[in-house]
Amino acid sequence: MNRRKKEIKQILFTSIFIITIILSNMLIFSNFNLYQDDKINNPTNEGELDNLLLSSNTNLDKKINGSGVDQDVRIYVNNISENLNDNLEYFEIPSLPSEDMVLTYGDFNFTFQNNFTTEYIIEDDDALYANDFISFDFNTTYSGITFNNGTIEGGGYAELVDGDPDYYIHMNATQGVLNFTITANFTGTIHNIAIKGNLKFNRTKILALISSLVFTLFDDANLTVRIKDFSQSTWIEVVSTLPVNSSLGRQEFREHFINENLNYINLSNVCEIEFVFERYDKAPFKAYLNEYDLQSTYAFDLPITDQSYVALEFDLKGNQSAVHGFYGWIRTLDLVEATSTQLNITLYRANSTVVRTDYNLINVNLGPDYYDRIDSIIVDSYTGDNYSYFKFNIGNTDKLNLSNYFIVIKSNNSKEVYSLVTLPNFDYGDDLETEHQLKTTLDDGKNWTNAKEVIDYSLSQYTSGQLDASLFILNVTRGYMPSDFNMSGNYNLTIQNMPIIDYEITSYPYNESSYLTWGLGQWIHNFSTPIEDDP
Repeated sequence: MNRRKKEIKQILFTSIFIITIILSNMLIFSNFNLYQDDKINNPTNEGELDNLLLSSNTNLDKKINGSGVDQDVRIYVNNISENLNDNLEYFEIPSLPSEDMVLTYGDFNFTFQNNFTTEYIIEDDDALYANDFISFDFNTTYSGITFNNGTIEGGGYAELVDGDPDYYIHMNATQGVLNFTITANFTGTIHNIAIKGNLKFNRTKILALISSLVFTLFDDANLTVRIKDFSQSTWIEVVSTLPVNSSLGRQEFREHFINENLNYINLSNVCEIEFVFERYDKAPFKAYLNEYDLQSTYAFDLPITDQSYVALEFDLKGNQSAVHGFYGWIRTLDLVEATSTQLNITLYRANSTVVRTDYNLINVNLGPDYYDRIDSIIVDSYTGDNYSYFKFNIGNTDKLNLSNYFIVIKSNNSKEVYSLVTLPNFDYGDDLETEHQLKTTLDDGKNWTNAKEVIDYSLSQYTSGQLDASLFILNVTRGYMPSDFNMSGNYNLTIQNMPIIDYEITSYPYNESSYLTWGLGQWIHNFSTPIEDDP
């Protein structure tokens, strides 16, 4: 009987799902502190503002080395035999060859621990430092400079505001101090858009001030800057003893200041800023004041009242995640009314989920599900006008699944005591991307629309693009991802020097929502050193 010609191919592959990271038994995570929060179960009277986000002690700067506990690997062998040119209707399946086998390729999926407390940035653009502004230059005709210390050797106010830094005020600082005050008047100033016309300056819509001083020092000194708070006739120090290196020659000091509570521009549209250059040894020095400019920037903000609410949408990308709180910029526009006004901040699940794309965030109309309220806090007498941290009751927000959510903010006052600072997704301030859905309602939450701002110019209205909340950040506890360990582009989680990478599950049901990402990793490589059986 003719023997059959045989060709045997062996294909090895592995599929592993590891509940904890392969680098095992907490070797990697033993330095991480799991945040333990006090359980607060009162959903209506919390009102606490925290200044610092919680964070895990990850110590990511320290390189991670070591080997973990051996893990069992299940190997599936696909044995293929062929019967060629044989008419005996007989097919033999040989047994597994006796020679030693090695593992040459791995396809590993990892599930990481779910205790990484960190920030989750929804919107990373800041209205204070936007790419562009609706802005108003101060009126140099009605403005001026006052010298409190120092001697003028040449030049004057005209040289300071002529737009040419080669013409300047020459000053000698007596007793090591040069102190002067800029009085900037915005009366009669406008912002112009072609076709739209002019927008007049309105002090109640000014978000911030951008101050630019070009100067030359001939000796090192420290710079202090103060701004006048007209509500209490006091000076607020906004820059403290900043060292100035005179060897740099002519230089610019440029800074952005929040117009806190609308107090830095008075009813006459005047702002006052004081500059103090001071040497530590009080020795005299020479200075040139080359140029000065002051701009005020328009606020794209949304009113928060007992009828006008705002709703900030966000998503979570993991299972059993905790949301401790969020950062947002809520302005207080009326300090008197604020003493008797409450902010109500409520967390809802969204009424639907979407794949997180720019198109969906613009066109798919999400809203809060009033039947799925998760937590609510009350903030009494809030008077801030900057980025503040609002803390949820963690007992209610510690086990949230992958979904979309809304933070709904309203007040109990019919007056516009508060507003939410935002950025449009084009023209003024943002990066042309829609980061989340920011909704508004004017009818006590019955109908929600994507937020935009309409501004009345002299010829026609300007309608902004869809708005995002400025620098909107959540504080969450979630599953680790391999990228959390990457420092300066270096992968710190590896197997045989090949990186473990982030992994997304995009199949159903995650193809209809944010992809499941938090807590997952993947390694698909050939082993540089094949792994032998060790019975």
